[in-house]
Amino acid sequence: MDGQLGKASPEPWALGYLFSMPEERRLQVYETDLVRVTFDPNVCRHSGVCLRALPAVFDVQRKRWIQPEAAEPAAVMAAVARCPSGALQSHLVTTVMRSARRPDDPA
Repeated sequence: MDGQLGKASPEPWALGYLFSMPEERRLQVYETDLVRVTFDPNVCRHSGVCLRALPAVFDVQRKRWIQPEAAEPAAVMAAVARCPSGALQSHLVTTVMRSARRPDDPA
């Protein structure tokens, strides 16, 4: 009861609009022939460390905001390693990774 005699409280599912869960966003992948950078927007805390570490690669003003080809792979990986939330990850692209790509993969 919600305080008024004879009137029941709304069902829990009816209150969903009060407790809506944030929408899950997809993992973003940016790759060159040598390095793959992934960004998980669900983990990012927007500290800006990446933007300050390597602005040529990380620039939120661009539609494709991560451009790993704009710096040497070692510099990209060093900047990614500084991400405090772990939202950014990087990996060297190996021959095995290249051959495992789907034929329709543009990268």
